[in-house]
Amino acid sequence: MPSPFPGVDPFLEGHGLWREFHNAFIVAAQERILEALPEKYDCPMEVELFLRERSAEERIGVGRADWAVGQPRTTPNRPPEAGSGNAVGTVAPSMRSVLPPAVDEEYRNLLHITDRSGERLVCVVELLSPSNKSGGDRTQYLNKRRQIERSDAHLVEIDLLRGGRRLPIGDEVPLPFVVLVGRADERPEVDLWTFGLRDSLPVIPIPLADDDPPLPLPLAEVFDRTYDRGRYSRRAYRFAPDPPLSAEDAAWAAAVLTDAGVPLPPGFPPDQRPDDGRPSSAND
Repeated sequence: MPSPFPGVDPFLEGHGLWREFHNAFIVAAQERILEALPEKYDCPMEVELFLRERSAEERIGVGRADWAVGQPRTTPNRPPEAGSGNAVGTVAPSMRSVLPPAVDEEYRNLLHITDRSGERLVCVVELLSPSNKSGGDRTQYLNKRRQIERSDAHLVEIDLLRGGRRLPIGDEVPLPFVVLVGRADERPEVDLWTFGLRDSLPVIPIPLADDDPPLPLPLAEVFDRTYDRGRYSRRAYRFAPDPPLSAEDAAWAAAVLTDAGVPLPPGFPPDQRPDDGRPSSAND
Protein backbone atom coordinates (compact mmCIF):
# COMPACT_ATOMS: atom_id res chain seq x y z
CA MET A 1 0.00 0.00 0.00
CA PRO A 2 1.24 3.57 -0.63
CA SER A 3 2.25 6.00 2.06
CA PRO A 4 -0.71 7.72 3.76
CA PHE A 5 0.90 11.09 3.02
CA PRO A 6 0.13 12.94 -0.22
CA GLY A 7 3.80 13.52 -1.03
CA VAL A 8 7.03 13.05 0.91
CA ASP A 9 6.54 10.95 4.03
CA PRO A 10 8.28 12.83 6.89
CA PHE A 11 8.73 9.65 8.93
CA LEU A 12 11.22 8.18 6.44
CA GLU A 13 14.01 10.72 6.86
CA GLY A 14 15.37 9.82 10.29
CA HIS A 15 16.02 6.83 12.55
CA GLY A 16 18.23 5.02 10.04
CA LEU A 17 15.56 4.52 7.38
CA TRP A 18 16.70 6.97 4.72
CA ARG A 19 19.87 5.17 3.62
CA GLU A 20 17.87 2.08 2.71
CA PHE A 21 15.03 4.10 1.20
CA HIS A 22 17.50 6.15 -0.84
CA ASN A 23 19.00 3.15 -2.60
CA ALA A 24 15.62 1.48 -3.13
CA PHE A 25 14.24 4.72 -4.60
CA ILE A 26 17.04 4.80 -7.17
CA VAL A 27 16.26 1.19 -8.13
CA ALA A 28 12.59 2.08 -8.64
CA ALA A 29 13.53 5.20 -10.63
CA GLN A 30 15.80 3.13 -12.87
CA GLU A 31 12.98 0.68 -13.59
CA ARG A 32 10.57 3.49 -14.41
CA ILE A 33 13.08 5.22 -16.71
CA LEU A 34 13.94 2.01 -18.56
CA GLU A 35 10.26 1.34 -19.23
CA ALA A 36 10.12 4.40 -21.50
CA LEU A 37 13.75 5.07 -22.44
CA PRO A 38 14.43 4.99 -26.21
CA GLU A 39 16.51 2.07 -27.46
CA LYS A 40 19.47 4.30 -28.31
CA TYR A 41 20.06 4.89 -24.57
CA ASP A 42 20.85 2.87 -21.48
CA CYS A 43 20.41 3.65 -17.77
CA PRO A 44 23.01 1.83 -15.67
CA MET A 45 23.06 2.14 -11.92
CA GLU A 46 26.27 3.40 -10.39
CA VAL A 47 27.37 2.81 -6.79
CA GLU A 48 29.55 5.33 -5.00
CA LEU A 49 31.45 4.73 -1.79
CA PHE A 50 31.62 7.59 0.69
CA LEU A 51 34.02 7.35 3.62
CA ARG A 52 33.58 9.40 6.79
CA GLU A 53 36.19 9.32 9.53
CA ARG A 54 34.56 8.89 12.91
CA SER A 55 35.36 11.32 15.70
CA ALA A 56 37.53 10.29 18.66
CA GLU A 57 34.44 10.05 20.86
CA GLU A 58 32.69 7.78 18.37
CA ARG A 59 35.74 5.52 18.13
CA ILE A 60 36.09 4.98 21.87
CA GLY A 61 32.37 4.42 22.32
CA VAL A 62 31.58 7.44 24.51
CA GLY A 63 27.86 7.68 25.06
CA ARG A 64 27.18 4.31 23.43
CA ALA A 65 24.86 1.75 24.93
CA ASP A 66 26.74 -1.35 23.82
CA TRP A 67 28.98 -1.74 26.89
CA ALA A 68 28.40 -4.94 28.83
CA VAL A 69 29.96 -6.75 31.77
CA GLY A 70 32.10 -9.60 30.48
CA GLN A 71 32.01 -13.17 31.70
CA PRO A 72 34.78 -14.53 33.95
CA ARG A 73 37.68 -15.85 31.90
CA THR A 74 39.79 -18.86 32.71
CA THR A 75 43.55 -18.78 32.20
CA PRO A 76 44.86 -22.38 32.25
CA ASN A 77 48.52 -21.39 32.47
CA ARG A 78 48.05 -19.05 35.38
CA PRO A 79 49.35 -20.53 38.66
CA PRO A 80 46.71 -20.99 41.37
CA GLU A 81 46.64 -18.49 44.16
CA ALA A 82 48.14 -19.62 47.45
CA GLY A 83 45.76 -21.73 49.50
CA SER A 84 43.08 -21.82 46.81
CA GLY A 85 43.61 -25.42 45.77
CA ASN A 86 42.45 -24.56 42.29
CA ALA A 87 44.30 -25.92 39.31
CA VAL A 88 42.88 -23.21 37.11
CA GLY A 89 42.64 -19.58 38.15
CA THR A 90 39.91 -17.16 37.14
CA VAL A 91 40.16 -13.46 36.43
CA ALA A 92 37.57 -10.96 37.62
CA PRO A 93 34.79 -9.96 35.20
CA SER A 94 35.88 -7.10 32.97
CA MET A 95 34.08 -4.49 30.95
CA ARG A 96 33.69 -5.41 27.28
CA SER A 97 32.76 -3.21 24.36
CA VAL A 98 32.07 -3.35 20.66
CA LEU A 99 34.17 -0.47 19.36
CA PRO A 100 32.86 1.35 16.27
CA PRO A 101 35.15 1.26 13.23
CA ALA A 102 37.35 4.29 12.64
CA VAL A 103 35.71 4.93 9.26
CA ASP A 104 32.02 4.86 8.42
CA GLU A 105 31.31 3.48 4.94
CA GLU A 106 28.22 4.47 3.00
CA TYR A 107 27.27 3.11 -0.41
CA ARG A 108 24.90 5.25 -2.46
CA ASN A 109 23.15 4.45 -5.69
CA LEU A 110 22.75 6.93 -8.51
CA LEU A 111 21.78 6.71 -12.17
CA HIS A 112 23.69 7.46 -15.34
CA ILE A 113 21.88 7.80 -18.63
CA THR A 114 24.29 6.96 -21.42
CA ASP A 115 24.27 6.01 -25.06
CA ARG A 116 24.04 2.28 -25.76
CA SER A 117 27.81 1.95 -26.00
CA GLY A 118 28.20 3.47 -22.54
CA GLU A 119 30.88 5.83 -23.85
CA ARG A 120 28.80 9.02 -23.70
CA LEU A 121 27.39 10.20 -20.39
CA VAL A 122 24.14 12.02 -21.14
CA CYS A 123 22.58 12.68 -17.72
CA VAL A 124 23.29 12.09 -14.02
CA VAL A 125 20.32 11.48 -11.70
CA GLU A 126 21.05 12.01 -8.00
CA LEU A 127 18.88 11.61 -4.90
CA LEU A 128 20.45 13.54 -2.01
CA SER A 129 21.37 11.92 1.30
CA PRO A 130 21.62 13.76 4.65
CA SER A 131 25.41 13.67 4.49
CA ASN A 132 25.33 15.42 1.09
CA LYS A 133 23.93 18.46 2.88
CA SER A 134 26.33 18.66 5.83
CA GLY A 135 29.87 17.84 6.91
CA GLY A 136 32.73 16.72 4.73
CA ASP A 137 30.46 14.84 2.33
CA ARG A 138 28.80 18.13 1.41
CA THR A 139 32.10 19.48 0.13
CA GLN A 140 32.80 16.25 -1.70
CA TYR A 141 29.39 16.30 -3.35
CA LEU A 142 29.67 19.97 -4.35
CA ASN A 143 33.01 19.21 -6.01
CA LYS A 144 31.36 16.39 -7.92
CA ARG A 145 28.48 18.67 -8.89
CA ARG A 146 30.94 21.24 -10.27
CA GLN A 147 32.62 18.55 -12.36
CA ILE A 148 29.27 17.61 -13.90
CA GLU A 149 28.51 21.29 -14.58
CA ARG A 150 31.78 21.57 -16.51
CA SER A 151 30.95 18.54 -18.63
CA ASP A 152 28.46 17.92 -21.43
CA ALA A 153 26.15 15.91 -19.16
CA HIS A 154 22.82 17.07 -17.77
CA LEU A 155 22.15 16.95 -14.02
CA VAL A 156 18.96 15.98 -12.20
CA GLU A 157 19.23 16.53 -8.43
CA ILE A 158 16.36 15.44 -6.18
CA ASP A 159 16.22 16.72 -2.60
CA LEU A 160 13.42 15.14 -0.56
CA LEU A 161 15.00 15.94 2.83
CA ARG A 162 13.91 18.59 5.32
CA GLY A 163 17.11 18.39 7.34
CA GLY A 164 20.57 19.69 6.57
CA ARG A 165 21.73 22.81 4.77
CA ARG A 166 20.27 23.31 1.34
CA LEU A 167 22.73 23.08 -1.53
CA PRO A 168 23.29 26.23 -3.61
CA ILE A 169 20.43 26.67 -6.10
CA GLY A 170 20.54 30.41 -6.73
CA ASP A 171 17.37 31.99 -5.40
CA GLU A 172 16.22 31.06 -1.92
CA VAL A 173 13.13 28.88 -1.82
CA PRO A 174 10.88 28.77 1.29
CA LEU A 175 9.58 25.26 0.57
CA PRO A 176 11.60 22.29 1.91
CA PHE A 177 11.78 20.03 -1.15
CA VAL A 178 13.55 20.90 -4.40
CA VAL A 179 14.23 19.15 -7.69
CA LEU A 180 16.89 20.74 -9.88
CA VAL A 181 17.13 19.95 -13.58
CA GLY A 182 20.17 21.49 -15.21
CA ARG A 183 20.55 21.00 -18.95
CA ALA A 184 24.10 21.20 -20.21
CA ASP A 185 23.07 23.50 -23.09
CA GLU A 186 21.25 25.96 -20.77
CA ARG A 187 23.82 26.46 -18.03
CA PRO A 188 24.12 28.39 -15.79
CA GLU A 189 20.32 28.53 -15.81
CA VAL A 190 18.47 25.59 -14.26
CA ASP A 191 14.83 24.62 -13.78
CA LEU A 192 13.53 24.13 -10.24
CA TRP A 193 10.50 22.29 -8.90
CA THR A 194 9.75 23.23 -5.30
CA PHE A 195 7.05 21.73 -3.11
CA GLY A 196 6.04 21.31 0.51
CA LEU A 197 5.13 18.56 2.89
CA ARG A 198 1.45 18.57 1.93
CA ASP A 199 2.05 18.70 -1.83
CA SER A 200 2.17 15.77 -4.21
CA LEU A 201 5.48 14.97 -5.88
CA PRO A 202 5.86 16.40 -9.39
CA VAL A 203 6.51 14.79 -12.74
CA ILE A 204 9.98 15.96 -13.79
CA PRO A 205 11.78 15.83 -17.16
CA ILE A 206 14.89 13.71 -17.59
CA PRO A 207 16.93 15.44 -20.32
CA LEU A 208 18.28 13.30 -23.13
CA ALA A 209 20.80 13.98 -25.90
CA ASP A 210 20.58 16.09 -29.00
CA ASP A 211 17.02 16.98 -29.99
CA ASP A 212 15.38 14.01 -28.25
CA PRO A 213 12.49 15.14 -26.02
CA PRO A 214 12.98 14.72 -22.27
CA LEU A 215 11.67 11.62 -20.57
CA PRO A 216 8.96 12.32 -17.95
CA LEU A 217 9.65 10.75 -14.55
CA PRO A 218 6.66 10.68 -12.15
CA LEU A 219 8.29 11.00 -8.74
CA ALA A 220 5.06 10.17 -6.91
CA GLU A 221 4.87 6.82 -8.65
CA VAL A 222 8.51 6.08 -7.90
CA PHE A 223 8.07 7.09 -4.24
CA ASP A 224 4.96 4.91 -3.80
CA ARG A 225 6.62 1.95 -5.50
CA THR A 226 9.62 2.23 -3.18
CA TYR A 227 7.46 2.61 -0.07
CA ASP A 228 5.27 -0.36 -0.96
CA ARG A 229 8.11 -2.73 -1.81
CA GLY A 230 9.98 -1.90 1.38
CA ARG A 231 6.88 -2.39 3.53
CA TYR A 232 7.72 0.84 5.30
CA SER A 233 4.26 0.92 6.84
CA ARG A 234 5.61 -1.69 9.28
CA ARG A 235 8.62 0.33 10.40
CA ALA A 236 8.30 4.02 9.66
CA TYR A 237 5.87 5.08 12.38
CA ARG A 238 7.53 3.77 15.52
CA PHE A 239 9.17 7.12 16.24
CA ALA A 240 8.35 10.79 15.76
CA PRO A 241 9.79 12.42 12.62
CA ASP A 242 13.42 13.47 12.71
CA PRO A 243 13.98 16.40 12.17
CA PRO A 244 10.92 17.35 14.25
CA LEU A 245 7.93 18.91 12.53
CA SER A 246 6.49 22.27 13.44
CA ALA A 247 3.50 22.16 15.79
CA GLU A 248 1.13 22.80 12.89
CA ASP A 249 2.67 20.16 10.65
CA ALA A 250 2.87 17.66 13.51
CA ALA A 251 -0.86 18.04 14.17
CA TRP A 252 -1.56 17.61 10.47
CA ALA A 253 0.69 14.53 10.19
CA ALA A 254 -0.97 12.96 13.25
CA ALA A 255 -4.39 13.49 11.62
CA VAL A 256 -3.15 11.86 8.41
CA LEU A 257 -1.97 8.77 10.30
CA THR A 258 -5.14 8.59 12.38
CA ASP A 259 -7.34 8.81 9.29
CA ALA A 260 -5.30 5.97 7.74
CA GLY A 261 -5.71 3.80 10.87
CA VAL A 262 -2.00 3.97 11.72
CA PRO A 263 -1.15 4.06 15.47
CA LEU A 264 0.71 7.21 16.46
CA PRO A 265 4.28 6.92 17.76
CA PRO A 266 4.78 7.48 21.49
CA GLY A 267 4.80 11.18 22.32
CA PHE A 268 3.60 12.25 18.89
CA PRO A 269 2.36 14.84 18.31
CA PRO A 270 4.04 16.72 21.15
CA ASP A 271 1.74 18.20 23.76
CA GLN A 272 0.45 21.55 22.62
CA ARG A 273 0.67 24.61 24.86
CA PRO A 274 -2.28 26.93 25.35
CA ASP A 275 -2.14 30.53 24.12
CA ASP A 276 -0.92 31.86 27.47
CA GLY A 277 2.20 29.73 27.23
CA ARG A 278 1.41 27.59 30.28
CA PRO A 279 2.00 23.83 29.90
CA SER A 280 -1.27 22.04 29.19
CA SER A 281 -2.61 19.55 31.72
CA ALA A 282 -5.58 17.27 32.18
CA ASN A 283 -7.21 19.88 34.42
CA ASP A 284 -7.06 22.71 31.86
